Amino acid sequence: MPRFAIFLLLIASMSLLSLTSEASMQDPKQPEGSVIAIHRGGGFVIPDQNPYAYYWFTLAKDGAWELKPLKGDSKKGKIAADDVGNWVKEIKDGGFDKLKSNPALGAADEPFMDITIQADNKKDQKRIPLEQKLAKALEKKIFELAKPGK
Repeated sequence: MPRFAIFLLLIASMSLLSLTSEASMQDPKQPEGSVIAIHRGGGFVIPDQNPYAYYWFTLAKDGAWELKPLKGDSKKGKIAADDVGNWVKEIKDGGFDKLKSNPALGAADEPFMDITIQADNKKDQKRIPLEQKLAKALEKKIFELAKPGK
């Protein structure tokens, strides 16, 4: 009987651990007024080895942006408000409207990028593989914006 009680205690503690780690991995609330929200995730991630394998990036109408890695400090900055429209245009010109969304990528532990655009009173979200040309271009643009020294 004591072995069974220890077993139940072990199972209960493991389920609590998984609940707390899952809660910390949830998407942060998308800030009010954000025009672009990008979430990179999926796959097995070891935050100490690559904190930017899983991140959230938001860009607001006024040009304020934030990059939140899975581990470490957030980076914040501001671009000209006119440049926000250019970001949206570049994403659309990059084939965003033609891409097929695949919501199953996260559940399959495959790396993905969620791209949400909120413009012209319309919200459009797509989940695409990181191998997509648009995902690579966006990631490059994000890290050029957030690189140290800027």
